[in-house]
Amino acid sequence: MNAVMKLGPTDILFGTLIDTIDSLVGVMEEESDNLALHGRCPGIAELAKAKSRLVDMLEGATAQLFRQSPDWIEALAADERAMLTTRVGLLRDAAAVNAEVLTRQIALTAEMMAAVGVEMQRLTGRRSEAYSAQGQVSLREVNAPLSINYRL
Repeated sequence: MNAVMKLGPTDILFGTLIDTIDSLVGVMEEESDNLALHGRCPGIAELAKAKSRLVDMLEGATAQLFRQSPDWIEALAADERAMLTTRVGLLRDAAAVNAEVLTRQIALTAEMMAAVGVEMQRLTGRRSEAYSAQGQVSLREVNAPLSINYRL
């Protein structure tokens, strides 16, 4: 006779938690790889949205586990606890790489925008002079409006 294991709500939530962590690691790795290799590319916005949804799901599953059983981590079997520890380590590593790549991408974008702004200022020469009531002249550099259409 086959024994049928009855899964309780905590068991199902634990499985959801593990699946969500695995999915989040995959999305973070894909986003990091795409940004590192190609910079801004068409699928990045969708990956960022997916990452945000998965983080929300992870927080929800964790909160629900703690509501159902505040000591759920201690109640895990040794193999389940080892699995959770491994998955959380993978998530931590993927998040660290992802944060580094995103920080580098943001810094690069800021540098590029600053360089474009300086070049626009040089080309347009937008300066203004203001005369005060005392007869003093003050010069101001006015930033040229800048708009970039990144869709080609």
